[in-house]
Amino acid sequence: MAEKGFGVKEINLIGPSGTPTITSPNNLNLNANNVAISTNVSIGGTLSVTGNVSVGGTLTYEDVTNIDSVGLITARSGIHINNEAISGIGITINMSGINVSSGIITAPSFRAPYNGGFSMTQGQYNNGYYINSTGGNTLIGMAYYSNNTIGLGGNGSSLIPFKIDDVSQITLSPNTGNVALAYAGNTKLSTTNTGVNVTGAITVNGSALSIDPTNSDIQVAYTVTANGSSAYRFAGNGVVSTADNPDLYLIRGQKYRFINNSGGSHPFQIREASGGTAYSTGVTNNGASSGNIDFAPTYDSPAQLVYQCTSHGGMVGNIYIRGANGANNNVGVTTFTGSQGIHLKSGVPAIFLEDTDGTHGQAIIEQNSDDLKIRQDAGNASSGTGSNIKFEIDASEKFRIESTGNLLLQPSNPGSSLFYPYMNVLNGQIKKYMQVKILNSGQGTKFTFTGTDRTSALITIKVSHSWTASNTSNRHGSAIYAVRIFTANGGSAGWDGITLIQAYGYSTGNFILSNESGYGYSITVNNPLSDSGISFCYDIEVMSASNTSKHSLTSVTVV
Repeated sequence: MAEKGFGVKEINLIGPSGTPTITSPNNLNLNANNVAISTNVSIGGTLSVTGNVSVGGTLTYEDVTNIDSVGLITARSGIHINNEAISGIGITINMSGINVSSGIITAPSFRAPYNGGFSMTQGQYNNGYYINSTGGNTLIGMAYYSNNTIGLGGNGSSLIPFKIDDVSQITLSPNTGNVALAYAGNTKLSTTNTGVNVTGAITVNGSALSIDPTNSDIQVAYTVTANGSSAYRFAGNGVVSTADNPDLYLIRGQKYRFINNSGGSHPFQIREASGGTAYSTGVTNNGASSGNIDFAPTYDSPAQLVYQCTSHGGMVGNIYIRGANGANNNVGVTTFTGSQGIHLKSGVPAIFLEDTDGTHGQAIIEQNSDDLKIRQDAGNASSGTGSNIKFEIDASEKFRIESTGNLLLQPSNPGSSLFYPYMNVLNGQIKKYMQVKILNSGQGTKFTFTGTDRTSALITIKVSHSWTASNTSNRHGSAIYAVRIFTANGGSAGWDGITLIQAYGYSTGNFILSNESGYGYSITVNNPLSDSGISFCYDIEVMSASNTSKHSLTSVTVV
């Protein structure tokens, strides 16, 4: 049947019941300017629209690939946007929030309900981003300023603290220029190409440090700890930190700080003596159990003080103070080299020598008016025999002044190998010698002298002998022998005026004079007895007539 066209203005499908139906064996094409459906439409198959769909009411849809909406879109379970051409780029919006896996979010402002709510807004003030409170007040912002500066700051009216926490490291490292720290807008620390500039004071533990010295500066600090309850220990200049109760050496006019970190149960006090009165001059916070004890010794501070725990008497040590016009207690040996010396200047300058416990008195050298005094005070001498003044050379005693006033020359027992010169007057014009010899029968003691060209001398020999094996007086003799000696220009010597005084057991025949080589001569004193093992003591005096050419005793031998 051939297709026929017809025109219909209006079709009304009516019936008593059921649903009216329009059926076509092929497609049903509606071709008009507009197709208006005033009621609901239900499509059981696929609706293909090649043009636009305009919905005046609500559009409900599922599994829609693309949506271009001019109005508001409401999604019941969420919206997921995925870019299949670029993997990993997309946005998921659901009840939990917005998740942007990649890409850039661009928006003039953001709002979040955190802690009462805040918003981030673009474009306020200096074309930056600002975090605002719910009331619209700017809390903190990051902005670009007109002077080529990126700023991070508050709003200038409602000041809040800014905190950086839970980070491992903070580095401020500009490529050029400095890093500055300011207080209330005033720069206090600024880096330079050579270091750091600081404006104002640097304070450490409440104490201000300054490059310019002040009259309250601390010169030396010691950290004080405890070794149990038996000793203090110190860490600081000049001390060994493991030493118990070490000696401390302080300088008058300097200020010291003792930082008591001993645990709070060891009050640290500076005292005049162990167990004595606290010393308070120049001391701050003396006796503190912890914290700082400052001590500035004055110029007249005593030479020695002690530090001591007021709770444990064994925690005690010496403080020696040096310098200025106060006394000094020297510990150890002081060596002076070159042209240096010791100059003591006072009303009665004196040097005091004393052992540690003072049981052996004091040795004192002092100047009193025009007199130089050397004395030894007995003190509590342990020997109970008083005190002596001894003079030694090479550890050998040569002269002694006893506490009784006696003078002892060569106080040690003399040997028989040497003679002992013990007096020299006027540079040798009068000389005295002493000698002890043990002689056997037939032996003698030979005294050899030397003179000078054409000079004379008076030689006096005193001799006393004793034989301990005998009690009889003739075995204990003595004599004084004198002779004038004259040396000629030819080198020989002559003698005369031989005198024997107080001779007992001796005669002039026991004294033999002989010439020696050059201007030398000798006097041999023979043993006048036939006994052996006899002890002889000799005292020899040489009195020269000239004070420029003198005679001397040169040797003593047994012959």
